Amino acid sequence: MDINYRQAEISDIPALVAMRKRFLEELSNEAYAELAYDKELCDYFKRDMPEERVIVLIAEHQDKIIATSAMVIWKCPIGFAGIGKNGKGYILNMFTDKAYRKKGIGRTLLNKLIGKAKDLNLELLHLHATEAGAPLYKSKGFIAPHYEELVLKI
Repeated sequence: MDINYRQAEISDIPALVAMRKRFLEELSNEAYAELAYDKELCDYFKRDMPEERVIVLIAEHQDKIIATSAMVIWKCPIGFAGIGKNGKGYILNMFTDKAYRKKGIGRTLLNKLIGKAKDLNLELLHLHATEAGAPLYKSKGFIAPHYEELVLKI
């Protein structure tokens, strides 16, 4: 199968929004297609992609986006053992169209994101894994954090 991998561009934003909504629908079993997230997602990508605060990689087959992956990058204070001085990355929206799963596309996108993180001298990558995705991430060396992450919805 001839798959083209590349970094997303501004012209890809409508497709990125559609893929993000499909990802959320599948993850939550709720319908997002009718919700008014398009403008917020478009604004986010338009603002943060050019500055590489978010890097989105895509896989295409026959000029159709079939998979996406993203990495949000942020600077933060140095943490334990000096980790963080060059920034951290958060991987999200690893999503492959059902018809293309189990073909190594997600693994390739993850490898490319890890390579980009190394190029940027990031010191830490983290993510939240679905049950289906956890084996892939663990195979690449991701481990459970030492400290439990807690969240507060405001």
